Amino acid sequence: MGKRASILDQKESFFAPPAKGDHAVEGFIGSNAEQAYSLPVDRIQPDPSQPRKAFDEEAIASLAASIQEKGLLQPITVRKAEDGFIIVAGERRWRAHQHAQMTKIRAFISNVADANEAFEIALIENLQREDLTPFEEAAGIAELMKRKHYKQKQAAQVIGRSTSQVSRLLKLNGLPPAVKEKVVTSQLSQDQLFRIAEQDTPEAMLKLYSKIVQTGLNVRETRQAAKGEETTPAHPLVLKISRFEQFLARTDPAELGQLESTERQELSGLLDRLAERVKEIQQHLWSKRESKKL
Repeated sequence: MGKRASILDQKESFFAPPAKGDHAVEGFIGSNAEQAYSLPVDRIQPDPSQPRKAFDEEAIASLAASIQEKGLLQPITVRKAEDGFIIVAGERRWRAHQHAQMTKIRAFISNVADANEAFEIALIENLQREDLTPFEEAAGIAELMKRKHYKQKQAAQVIGRSTSQVSRLLKLNGLPPAVKEKVVTSQLSQDQLFRIAEQDTPEAMLKLYSKIVQTGLNVRETRQAAKGEETTPAHPLVLKISRFEQFLARTDPAELGQLESTERQELSGLLDRLAERVKEIQQHLWSKRESKKL
């Protein structure tokens, strides 16, 4: 993790303000004592190589409404360009300002001029916020390795993933177009995507994908099918909980921004009760396990 710390924790250099008179911007001192500026929204442009490609317009609209009501709690980060600024981190917040037709946005101005270094920072920021799909992660990691000449182990250390995770993610880049077109719009778990990508041929990939979708295989059954084993039906209780877990895994945290205050309170109460119930079930399973040992 040392590399990531060296990039994100060196605040004196990363957030260093521009020389006085460089840009017509308004300065202010945030609560963290790092200087940010009020920049014209129309002088900022997204980085074309930004790892994140898909943006939920409804979530952007919801964020815009929140910013209009509460203000921007976390400034974006930009770097200087010839004709303005390029976003390093915070494109969703910038898009929300555009949606709300706001003319100024608070921003830290980074002195990171190297495009490859900026790409690395943007990728890490997105990964930490869990803003990327597995396919965006895979493409981003491959691009990072190409730009910085990293090996898989180095890339894993930089982005805070294990080497095995990086290796499996990179396999998603190898999916043939015909297979990727199907799985990219599916609601399969990450583990199921990996199992498909690990098949030897495009035909085997499509066959496994079809079996998962048509017969509703869960993660355990998918692992069996990927090995060519006969899938044994799970106990109905295990199947119910497995499907619920898969539903939660597919839930986009960005959707939470669309909830009203009362709805957020209701959801919070439901999750609290769910957590208590999960705890009770785990304790019961543990007590049964211990009793069998006696």
